[in-house]
Amino acid sequence: MAWGDRNGVAKDSKSPRIPKYLKQIGFEIADSQSHQASVIGRFAAWGKALDPIFRHPVTLILISSLLTLGIGSWLTANYQERLREREATARSMDELRSAIDDVSLAFEQYSATASNLIALREQGASPNQLEAAQASYEKAANAWHLKYFGDAPNIRQRMPGNRGGDATVVILTELYFGSVELDTCLGHGKVQDVVAGGAQKEIACALRMKGRPELSADKRIIRLTECAELFHVLIRPDPKNDFDSEAKTREKLGGELMKVHNSCVTTI
Repeated sequence: MAWGDRNGVAKDSKSPRIPKYLKQIGFEIADSQSHQASVIGRFAAWGKALDPIFRHPVTLILISSLLTLGIGSWLTANYQERLREREATARSMDELRSAIDDVSLAFEQYSATASNLIALREQGASPNQLEAAQASYEKAANAWHLKYFGDAPNIRQRMPGNRGGDATVVILTELYFGSVELDTCLGHGKVQDVVAGGAQKEIACALRMKGRPELSADKRIIRLTECAELFHVLIRPDPKNDFDSEAKTREKLGGELMKVHNSCVTTI
């Protein structure tokens, strides 16, 4: 007989003890297995009772409608979100192309007026012709500089690819400083013979920025113009590539930027 068993019945050391006054009023601790079986039985009964309801065509139609509505709403929202992202990308790329076009057009007009002024000075044109050409040049130069300062940040922010915007602005900045160098050359350079005693003339650039090649005015504007045209042709994004992956864009743009850099930055 186990210790503490006053009635001669062995006690399970793991079983909880029930006070006598609770036993007297019929209190019992339900067996866990019987309780579990009872719960399972109740759920089984509920399931059996609800089974006809869930099998009813109206119920199936209702459940199907709810699922279709939920999944359809999610798919629609996801599609609309992706559509908004594509529209935002296309809009950004259109603005990028517009900025590049504006900068390129401004430089093209600047280049044309600069080339005209250089040619007139080398030919020994009349003061009236030179005055008119100088005014046109200054107007175009101001417009080009304004476009550079206005659109360069926009181009930098919208240019795709890893650091593509920074590399693009470096090229634009080289074009800008090249034009400043040309302006200095036109302001201080003297017309001289290309070959002593020859008929061909050139404007020698007496003042030159540190690190830039010693070029006459006509050679400098030619190189600047070639660089600007190369920039516009190679760097302007093709609309059909607007939705390319980041890796593909970076690879293509990196190659084009390198071509422009090697052809422009090291020569102007």
